[in-house]
Amino acid sequence: MTNELTGWTIFSLPMDAPSLAALKFGKHATDQPAFYRASFALAQVGDTFLDFSTWGKGVAWINGHNLGRHWNIGPHQTLYCPGPWLKTGRNELVVFELNGVTNAMVTGLAEPILDRPNEASAARKHRQPGQELKLVGVNPAATGTFGPGKEWQVAHFPPVTGRQFALEALSSQTGDAFTTLAEICLLDAAGKELLRTAWKVVYADSEELESDDGSADNVFDLQTTTFWHTQWDGAQPRHPHTLVLDLGTRQSVAGVRCCRARNPPTDESRITASTWATAWSVEPMPIRGVPASLSQGDG
Repeated sequence: MTNELTGWTIFSLPMDAPSLAALKFGKHATDQPAFYRASFALAQVGDTFLDFSTWGKGVAWINGHNLGRHWNIGPHQTLYCPGPWLKTGRNELVVFELNGVTNAMVTGLAEPILDRPNEASAARKHRQPGQELKLVGVNPAATGTFGPGKEWQVAHFPPVTGRQFALEALSSQTGDAFTTLAEICLLDAAGKELLRTAWKVVYADSEELESDDGSADNVFDLQTTTFWHTQWDGAQPRHPHTLVLDLGTRQSVAGVRCCRARNPPTDESRITASTWATAWSVEPMPIRGVPASLSQGDG
């Protein structure tokens, strides 16, 4: 049974010195986002590079100074720590970790690690080698064009029922190869947003995972500053680009709300100027070359 929560407020964590100083720490094991704290003593200080390769993704502070963000996807695995931010005697390191820690250890190095991409990132891709999406002969629930701009845009169509939803970008306004999407919401016949708690991405033809966080998972993470971006480092696959969502159960869908990227990673014109030509379908998608569970709905 799913209960809808109402009357709640979402707010950002300030992540400033007073809020960090007010944190209360204890010894707990968790795989959820959490703050970690450690202290160490130094007899002398100097510049160093802190190795975060066993961590996931987050932010670190040394003695209240923000060192920056760490992310084990690489290729750099270290954060630079200038000597003047350290002190003889006790030093304190605070880390905010989003994805979980393999080994909660940080080592100071004399040289940075700048060229060690995490090969495990390939497993995060929503398109495995040999996997194809065959839409020939599949009639879309609706087709249309989104206008330029970064604001939320809505498309309505006659209600259709199914478990999987495909959004296919056929072209871009400037003729480039890229597609980007910050958030997507599906609507029922009354225009109300469907719950997204059971959603998962089962296919994305292209994602930028090596040089940026362009994962398709970003399209329903409640943040318009993170987004799905098709590959741009190295290969730049051309359109069409397709995203397939599994809704968890069969549902009736009568519309879609989309928000494109508000914080483009490189060339803003290629993202914000793009126009989506789209095709929607909520029937099970004929994904080939993968386990049958990915290509079958529940009816």
